[in-house]
Amino acid sequence: GLETVLAKASSEDLFALADAARYRRQPDVARAALMAERRRFPGSPRALDAIFLLGRVEELHDRGAAQALSRYDEYLTRAPAGPFVGEALGRKMTLIDRLEGAAKARPVAEEYLRRFPKGNYAGAARTLLRAP
Repeated sequence: GLETVLAKASSEDLFALADAARYRRQPDVARAALMAERRRFPGSPRALDAIFLLGRVEELHDRGAAQALSRYDEYLTRAPAGPFVGEALGRKMTLIDRLEGAAKARPVAEEYLRRFPKGNYAGAARTLLRAP
C-alpha cells in the first residue's frame, strides 16, 4: 500500500510518485510523497526541491495560496541558488498580488526582474510594475 511505498521507496521513486500524483490532481498523495522525501532524505537536494513542489501542491487547493506562499518563502531561504528559484519567485509574486494586492507584490516583481529579466514571469512582473 501507499504507507509501505512512503516508508521504503527510494528518493527517485518518491519524486516520481509525487509528480504522477500532482499531474493526476491527487494532492494528498503528492503531499505525502514529498513529505516522506523530506523526512527520509533530509540532507538531499531533492528534500529542498520537495519544499518548492509542496508549494505547487498547496496551490491545487482552493484555500492553499497562503500555505503555498509559505513554502515558496521557505524554498527561497533554504535554496537561494536552487533550480526552482525563478519559478518560486515568480509564483510568490503572483500569489502576493492575488492575496495582498499589487502594492505588496511590486518589490517581489522588482527582485524577479533584477534576477530573471528574461524569465517566465518577466512579462507579468513588468505588467505589475506598470499597474496603477
